[in-house]
Amino acid sequence: MNPIINQMFANGLGGFFDMFRIVKSSQNKDALMQSLAQRNPQVGQILNFIQRNGGDAKQLYYSSCQQNGVDPNLIINQLRNI
Repeated sequence: MNPIINQMFANGLGGFFDMFRIVKSSQNKDALMQSLAQRNPQVGQILNFIQRNGGDAKQLYYSSCQQNGVDPNLIINQLRNI
């Protein structure tokens, strides 16, 4: 597994990946995200951050990766293998 992903697990983000799997398999992603945001304040903060920064999560992700010198496709490919 990628060292970045390993570090995320080491920092207690395993729950994030569990949530990621649920979202990935959901049919109604908007309703699911709103439900998750109500149950988990961190999800709400992420959704608010995305909205404050133009509302395009994909563009925000790619620009954040670029600013931090990270290959976005490396992370995406690792997440696909979870």
